[in-house]
Amino acid sequence: MIVPAFSLGRTQVLVYLIHKLTDEGKIPRFPIYVDSPLATDITELYRKHRGNYDKETEEDFGAGHPPLAFRNLTYTQSVEESKQLNVKEGPYMVISASGMMTAGRVVHHVRHSIEDGRNAIFVTGYQAEGTLGRRLLEGAKRVELYGDWFDVKAQTLVFNEFSAHADQAELTEFSRSINGLQKIALVHGEPSQADILKEHLETVNSDWEVLRPNEGDSISL
Repeated sequence: MIVPAFSLGRTQVLVYLIHKLTDEGKIPRFPIYVDSPLATDITELYRKHRGNYDKETEEDFGAGHPPLAFRNLTYTQSVEESKQLNVKEGPYMVISASGMMTAGRVVHHVRHSIEDGRNAIFVTGYQAEGTLGRRLLEGAKRVELYGDWFDVKAQTLVFNEFSAHADQAELTEFSRSINGLQKIALVHGEPSQADILKEHLETVNSDWEVLRPNEGDSISL
């Protein structure tokens, strides 16, 4: 199981939930590897600041049990450790960056697993247009990785529950909550969806100036 994940936030959420599901017996205990140096460093910061965890975390794991560490979880460090995962016998899971499979160690893991139908790629985050993740979601039969072409035989499974994006209703409510708001610039998201949101916001409040700038445009504030 290959799980592309953003190093900040998404990886830690996945580790937390897998730990909880394993302890509750809802999934079997199998080897899990976090193979991202940046994610490992960020997770260490989470560990050092346990005083900032919420009440739910303490209820889930107790004061003496770290949420982001458990006995079948390994944080890899070296390049050699990462390479060894590609020849390891399964079942096992690799959580690795980048989240859209555009760079990083996860691309190597996908490269070594994508032609085996026993394997699965778990998509847990937004996949932008033009990325490997988007091509897999759109049902690509062959993909190019580092200059070589591979047949897509591994399963691609989507978990939309991890989305961290607000929807149209939430963005509208947020805009309404800002006193004196005059100008809105939509700079994140696909252009076609941003155009739809722009039209919607303009109908919500005709006094708002809603901009959908293109890359390279300048906006006066």
